[in-house]
Amino acid sequence: MVKGSRPSGAIRVLIAERDQLLAEKILRTLSADERIDVIGAARNAEEAAELALSLLPDLILMGIDIPSIDGIEATCRIRKKVPSVRVVAVGTFETRREIDLALDAGAAALVSTDACSSADIMAAAIALTFVMTVDSNRSARQSAGSAFAR
Repeated sequence: MVKGSRPSGAIRVLIAERDQLLAEKILRTLSADERIDVIGAARNAEEAAELALSLLPDLILMGIDIPSIDGIEATCRIRKKVPSVRVVAVGTFETRREIDLALDAGAAALVSTDACSSADIMAAAIALTFVMTVDSNRSARQSAGSAFAR
């Protein structure tokens, strides 16, 4: 299901989604963009956590209703072990409490499957790519500044 590798500057994405059709749709959409490299796919939370630790993706598209533990708990666990990863929670957010839980768990963004297309998911991934690039450039500048201050 996962495509080959892309240029070194591409954002590395892990898809964690129990719905095979949705996962394949997301994969096809993201694979069309040269800036994105889909490096893995998980069907449940344990697999997502294992792949996050072994593959060290830049971004995880996390279905909130994946089996075993839910995507919100999986997000929390993954972010504790791999704090550099950004997570986009993908699912149906019916209440404000569900939104708050996802954000409190460490999700950087939410995409509702009720009102979105795979293009919306791709847009969220690309937007986070930009944010991550800005963050890493800012961190590099701060580190360089610290080195010169010594």
